[in-house]
Amino acid sequence: MIGFMKDFYQDYPEEVQEILDFEDAKFVNPENRYAWKVRRQFEGGFVKKGLELARQRQEKYEK
Repeated sequence: MIGFMKDFYQDYPEEVQEILDFEDAKFVNPENRYAWKVRRQFEGGFVKKGLELARQRQEKYEK
């Protein structure tokens, strides 16, 4: 499907092709998917790490 989009948008600016390449990479390699990255980041303690991240962001925005 992305291949058809690349063909259709071939005359558009280069950044459009870069976006399509980025999206295509998620299909080719599952490790490029956001869910995979989040899962890896929070592996082995999802709740604890999520709370730590929330506290860090809260402190950042309270300043």
